[in-house]
Amino acid sequence: MDKPDTRPHALAEQIKIPAITAAEMQHIDDALMQLGYNLLQLMENAGAALSYLTTRYLTGDVSDKAITILAGHGHNGGGGLVAARRLHAYGAHIQVLMPAGPSKAVTIHQRKILAAMGVRVHDVSVLDEPSIQNIESADLLIDALVGYGLRDSLTGITADLVTTVNRTNIPVISLDVPSGLSSDGDAFYQPSIKAVATMTLALPKIGLLLPHVQNLVGRLFLADIGVPPNLYSTISLSVPAIFNGKPYVALNLLDR
Repeated sequence: MDKPDTRPHALAEQIKIPAITAAEMQHIDDALMQLGYNLLQLMENAGAALSYLTTRYLTGDVSDKAITILAGHGHNGGGGLVAARRLHAYGAHIQVLMPAGPSKAVTIHQRKILAAMGVRVHDVSVLDEPSIQNIESADLLIDALVGYGLRDSLTGITADLVTTVNRTNIPVISLDVPSGLSSDGDAFYQPSIKAVATMTLALPKIGLLLPHVQNLVGRLFLADIGVPPNLYSTISLSVPAIFNGKPYVALNLLDR
């Protein structure tokens, strides 16, 4: 595990929005729960914004496009399943790959909705030919395997999926953080997804702004998941109005 380059990055100066650590994001999530929000609401907001961004990357029309979603068992994966549902409703041909194993209750809930709509989730325990074909035949891939809580390098089938994705030339959009990347930037884990775009949630994570990971993060977008601006004061942050009615905003200058 290599130590990252922690020099200031110009992108951090371009973004007039504070970046946060994983611990601060957890505090925000906890504070939202105390206000009465629930995880299904936050997943829906994240997945909706992700589906809008995906539509943009497919020239505004996903009908008849092949999209493969790689979804983990946690809350990040649940957001990916919301995007899968919405993109299916838009007319896309959806395949969902999930590493075999137990899932969080809210992620199981999202999976049940998909099943009721006729979208099957493929449990992958080994990287077999059908799984590889689902990846390699896609027009676009969505990475929702692991979110901001990663604490060590990916292993097992999750690492195999990431490695397989990186061997293709298919564009990848990551949810919150490219899977395998440290959201705090305090370590350089491998393998990590190489995305053309990352849609991070609430506020940008510190690890997304470092110079050595820009080829993994790609274009950086920020999604509105419904955090009241005054909630950020609980972690001593002053956050201006960001979204102004938009589901997401671009944080790279070239995307403004």
